Amino acid sequence: MNHRLISRKKAAASGVGGQSPLLARLLPNEPCMVNNKAQAALTERYLLPCLAEVAAFFLALRHQVDPALYQQRPVKLGKPYPLGQCLEITRAVQRLLPDAGVATAGFSGAALAGAHAYRAFRKAGGSTRQVWGDLRGEFFQNAFQVGTLYVDVANDTVTPTKPKVEILPFAESALIPIADFKHFKRIAERYWQARIFPNHILPELAPTCPFIHVSPGGKVQVAEATGYMVAMAQASAFRASEEVLCDTPVPDDVFAHVRLHLAGTPWALPRSAEEGKAAALLDGTVFTLPLADTGPLSRGTIRLDPALGLFGMLVSNEQGFFAEVENREALSMAIDRAALAEGFSLGGWQPSTRIVPVGLPGNPVSPGERWASLSIDQRRDRARQQVVDWQRRTGQAPRVRLWVPEGPGSDVLVRALSLDLATIGVELRRVQFPQGADLVMIDRVARYPSARWFLNQFNCELLRGPCSPEADELVTQSLRPEPGEGSATLLAEAEGALIAREVYIPLGAPVRWSLVRSGLEGFSENSWSRHPIYALAGVEAW
Repeated sequence: MNHRLISRKKAAASGVGGQSPLLARLLPNEPCMVNNKAQAALTERYLLPCLAEVAAFFLALRHQVDPALYQQRPVKLGKPYPLGQCLEITRAVQRLLPDAGVATAGFSGAALAGAHAYRAFRKAGGSTRQVWGDLRGEFFQNAFQVGTLYVDVANDTVTPTKPKVEILPFAESALIPIADFKHFKRIAERYWQARIFPNHILPELAPTCPFIHVSPGGKVQVAEATGYMVAMAQASAFRASEEVLCDTPVPDDVFAHVRLHLAGTPWALPRSAEEGKAAALLDGTVFTLPLADTGPLSRGTIRLDPALGLFGMLVSNEQGFFAEVENREALSMAIDRAALAEGFSLGGWQPSTRIVPVGLPGNPVSPGERWASLSIDQRRDRARQQVVDWQRRTGQAPRVRLWVPEGPGSDVLVRALSLDLATIGVELRRVQFPQGADLVMIDRVARYPSARWFLNQFNCELLRGPCSPEADELVTQSLRPEPGEGSATLLAEAEGALIAREVYIPLGAPVRWSLVRSGLEGFSENSWSRHPIYALAGVEAW
């Protein structure tokens, strides 16, 4: 799948983790000093004079969480508690911090004094952040950045003989941000003893999760989908992902092993690692588009194709509300197609109310867009009246069940469509499977520039819902027109027959995008979303 990050420079490996000047804010849990002067002053005033007491306070919190955590997971990845559970321990302690509203009743002596000091520090504006990164080039570690102090409440999760709590100046901790996916891989292979490969198996996840992990025991994971790693991918315009996805495809034996593990899941799996590599870099859809950034910082990496094809909702039910053609038309009239692009920051996207695109090359008979003389408000007024009439006659509330593929773009799309249909009194519900849906989202790039391709997608032999035998016959006739008839005229009549049946609610042109940097030789945006990399990989794109 084609997803690119918006470009973040590598975090500086010197000091306490520098950050790119492109970033307006830190990544989630990024180890980096913020407002260093002020935090240093607060740390010196409230925490340093009683550092032993502060350590006792955090140790007391750790003692509170240990019994419950041990009960929940006495063993993780074959290792006894607390090994490998720094995240679980850190989060549990975070929930107990006094400023989170938890009392320190029962504390006494040094622990109570440390609690008072910590509370005073926080009340004065002291900062506490959970952070995560590369600790001394050896392993990943979760900890707290408290003012200018490094506070590790899970210090024994790699070496159990170490003290449970470690506190030292953050600048001396050697905890640095993960700079890119190659940095992540280097630490992960060392720390987890896992084999890590480019994600050429689940291309839909590849932009934000570009690795597949295989543990020594053969367990398969896509394990880097943390807030930090996803944000890093997006903050690099997906260049960080591209760097590792361009590596040599996964070995055949690993591909077969992982694919076997994923059999039966709802994911579309490639037939080979080479095919998966091409899919990971090319042919992204609107359903995954929010994973990319289409703004100015991503230019040169996110490449959008001016694709021709079908993008809309296929009617798959002729019962209830959908039994009446006028109701199906009302749904189509209610949609503000031009506004759909706003949710995706898409410039130049072509909305459409027709099956065959207006102005299709080589199509001399090209009717204009439907309802062109009506404003969106006028269309909705007309559609609303139709819905009200149906409700009055049937006594039922109109509800529409829609299936769309999984993906963040789908969430954006469903929200927009829900609001559109609500304007005419129709409730939109998203369903998990196409079976049983009233509307099924389709997203197809045309294989050739002819009205015939578009119309053939609605042949009665292919559809579960309403269709038009008349349209099918007209398309067939267009292949051998009678004297005096023109193929283009017959195809236009066929489209008219399909529209009269309202078998499909068009939205516009399909969206296709790729993670390809500017300057790459041989890549050119095109209407068919067809690229040389497919051929180079030995993959048939369609």
